[in-house]
Amino acid sequence: MKNLYLLFFCFSIFLLSCSKEDKMETTTSTLEGSWRMIAVKENTTGIVSIKNASLEGNVEITFLTANAGDGHFIGKTPTNDIWLSEYLTTADKKLNIPYLSMTKVMETDWGLLFVDNIRSAEMYHFEPNGNLIITTALKTLTFKKL
Repeated sequence: MKNLYLLFFCFSIFLLSCSKEDKMETTTSTLEGSWRMIAVKENTTGIVSIKNASLEGNVEITFLTANAGDGHFIGKTPTNDIWLSEYLTTADKKLNIPYLSMTKVMETDWGLLFVDNIRSAEMYHFEPNGNLIITTALKTLTFKKL
């Protein structure tokens, strides 16, 4: 009977250790990679905008890390291409995007939510589900990892 208890105890520890590892794998901790914008929230009112289902194309960006704390990103909006643009980060998750290089063809409302706000980025963090949150003084942009 003691062997049965010992076996049950060992099996329980094994299960608990596996579930912790699985949860850690889903947590993102780096900007590097490709992201799709899925929502934009007004910080003062809490009103959330999402992409109109009839709109073709997405806002997608890819962060390319150069050194610890800085790098470049590229991407696209529904109607424009984002060329190599710089970003800087700090250890306390501050984010600075000094410029945005891109084509400038008649942008959609969804694309404008990104274009008009990304250069005002102040901070970033990751939700437990892995979504990237970029905050500005006026808006909060939410991105899903691709």
